Parts: sequence; structure tokens; C-alpha cells
Amino acid sequence: RFVVGGVQPQSGFTSGTGHLLDASRTDVPGDLLGRCVAMAQVGRSSRYRATYASVSVAADGSDGQRAVVRAEGKFAKLPGLEVTTDFSLDPDDEWVVLTTNVKNAGKFRFRNIALGDALQWSNFATFVPYRGFRLPHAQIKTPWVGRNGNRVSYGYAVEKGTLAANFPPQHTRYNSAVRLFAGTTTLAPGKTISFKRFFLAGRGDVSDIARIIYRMRDEPFGVIEGQ
Repeated sequence: RFVVGGVQPQSGFTSGTGHLLDASRTDVPGDLLGRCVAMAQVGRSSRYRATYASVSVAADGSDGQRAVVRAEGKFAKLPGLEVTTDFSLDPDDEWVVLTTNVKNAGKFRFRNIALGDALQWSNFATFVPYRGFRLPHAQIKTPWVGRNGNRVSYGYAVEKGTLAANFPPQHTRYNSAVRLFAGTTTLAPGKTISFKRFFLAGRGDVSDIARIIYRMRDEPFGVIEGQ
């Protein structure tokens, strides 16, 4: 179960319009996700979240095929940058696909613009493969990140390669905001860039997230059991 916020009267990050606000298994009540929203970073420290003006159902999945919710808006403080994000879910998948298209409809060239998401999940520490739960307050290159939870675990991944995970100094299990970037590019006037991410809902621990990610990436894996 994945929930995208509809149009709300508030503006800015607090509105929830077009944000991924809830994720869980269909048989598990509750919500441990804060939110996940597209973000752009120009330079090392200037960060801008997407502000969506409309949310629509592009495909409702009633035919047994993929369901798609579409959010459209802009990066309010980056002149000319239009943003559209599709949240796509196939009937048997344990992940939602976030596909964001950013079009430079303005006159300025944006160099070294990093595109990704601002993610908030709380009450459990973030996990990075090959590093564990004790993370430096720095940028880490990793194929995915995850977190344990009460009957529901979460993961965030790219389809191939690695993402850049940025953990600010205030990052703790209780304030687990993290900035995740799928890539860095130059965006000239009239050009459009597309980037894809995956948000996963597992069965309570990061080992299940690993299983889902290997399945999503079509990579071979095995399970060892014993006592």
C-alpha cells in the first residue's frame, strides 16, 4: 500500500501535495513513513523541494494492469524548472516506482544539478549495505538504503549502479531525515532529464528489503537457514 498526497491548500513542504506519505504491507495497519518528495540540489548546499500543483490518476489499475498517480508542478525557487513525477505500481510488486521528469523551460543553464529525494522515516536507524546502522554524517555511495520497522521495513534504491546518500549531522533514529540523489547532470534550456527510483515495503527487517531489491534488479540470490 502506497499513498500519495492529493492537492491541499497549504503550500511548500508541509502541504504533502504530490508527496509519498504512506507505505505499508496490505495486511499491516499503521504508517512509519514521514514523507518522500523529489528534490534538486544546485552546488553543495542549495537544495529545493518540488512543489506540486496538481495530482491525478493516470491509470487506476482496475484492469489488473499498472496503476499510475501523476503529480505535476515545479521547483519554485529554480526559475523555469518544471517537474512531473509518476508513482507506478504493478499488481504483484512490493515496490512503487518513482519516475520524475524535470524540464528546463527557462532561459538559464543549470550545471551540476543533483536530482533525488528528501526522505523522512523515523523511530528506527537507517541501514546501508556493507556499513550497517552506524553511519557517518557524510555522503555515502550505495545501491540502496533501508530501515527496520514494526512488521514493515522500508527501502529506497536505484535500478542500477549507486545513489548518493547524504546524512546530516542531526541524523538519528528519531530524526532520520536523509537526502538521496540518483544522479548529477547539466540541464540546458529546452532539455528534459528523467530519473527513476524505487521505494519498497518489506516484512519488518532489512534482510527482506535485500530480497526485494535483488528481485527488482533481477539479480541472483539465495537464502541460508539454520539454528
